Amino acid sequence: MKILIVDDNVAIQEIIKDILVDEGHNVRVAGTAAEAVQKVSDFNPDVVVLDAKVGDDVGFHILSE
Repeated sequence: MKILIVDDNVAIQEIIKDILVDEGHNVRVAGTAAEAVQKVSDFNPDVVVLDAKVGDDVGFHILSE
């Protein structure tokens, strides 16, 4: 499964990524709203793990894009 993790905290990104990769998933990370939108377009993930607040953006705002 292709999973995109969107969080501005690099430590959280790595923890979640390590767990999911160990389970055999293809994982990418994004640290900003703009990066998340671009990676959704490029990577076409099956699942997005999205923090409620990414930088100055609200996570739900990212979903609409």
